[in-house]
Amino acid sequence: MRYPIFLNICEYGRLANTMFQVMFAREIERNSTRSFRLTGFGIPEWGIILPPSEGSPSIRIGSSHTRVRDVASLLNRYDVQRLDIIGGVMRWSNKLPPDDYADLFPKDRGSPTPVSPNRLLIHIRLGDVATPTHPLYGPLPVGYYRYLCESTGLDPTFIGELQPSRYVDDLHAHFSTAHFLTGGSPLDDFQTIRHARNIATAVSSFSLLAAFMSDSQCIHVPVAGMLDPRAAPMIDLLPIKDCRYTFHHIPSEIWASRYSNFRQGGQFCTYDAKELVQLKNNVERQQMLASLRVRLAMERHAVRDAISRRFFTRPI
Repeated sequence: MRYPIFLNICEYGRLANTMFQVMFAREIERNSTRSFRLTGFGIPEWGIILPPSEGSPSIRIGSSHTRVRDVASLLNRYDVQRLDIIGGVMRWSNKLPPDDYADLFPKDRGSPTPVSPNRLLIHIRLGDVATPTHPLYGPLPVGYYRYLCESTGLDPTFIGELQPSRYVDDLHAHFSTAHFLTGGSPLDDFQTIRHARNIATAVSSFSLLAAFMSDSQCIHVPVAGMLDPRAAPMIDLLPIKDCRYTFHHIPSEIWASRYSNFRQGGQFCTYDAKELVQLKNNVERQQMLASLRVRLAMERHAVRDAISRRFFTRPI
């Protein structure tokens, strides 16, 4: 008899990171023939309260090189007892359709702020990256938002981490008719983005995930930092096959000077679809060896666990 496998969510990062972990557990369930029990670190904001984990982990997963089909194949072949999801597996090719997560993250939870369909809702990611603390995160130049508003013909509404700063002061100065939505919880902001008709994400898994879960047919994504395959080849967060998205080129020199000169304009433009597909495919080929290493490591741990439990575990 094959018992259910424990999928254990380990504490990792902020709201969106934990959502990615829970989504990856759902992706495993949908791709495997085994039965599962979800345990560990829940998401109270979404009403997800999980029982504590049991036993010791057979496999730990956290790399964004992880392919869900490799994991499902492994679990179908080996009698794995527990799998720990220790990080957000940020790989868009693993994703299911948004409706497959709707029961986990209900659309009617929280208190979203209505945004006019004639406005562009722009997410601002500052917080712990308001100063240079991470090479793959940071604020986008104010000129990029001016370019977006001019190219879409929409007036801006800003949401996110809008605590007083020189950057936020510049947003107010450059967009005197803009709306600024402040005071909401992370869940409220997520749901506000999710309910908007026109969305511009930050370099942020939070707003990218909220846009993905939305009904919006107009989503603008900056290809920079963690969203640029050249800068973050281990991450795959560009849903290039989804026609709802428009991807925008952020010149590397502008991204590099985002803290020293956030007022700058630049040669922003939309990506040609074929060019972006080719860019992503080139990076994928370069990362094949890293992905293979992750797969072989999972296999090694599964075999070691199976041997240990078969020959070294005595019945009580």
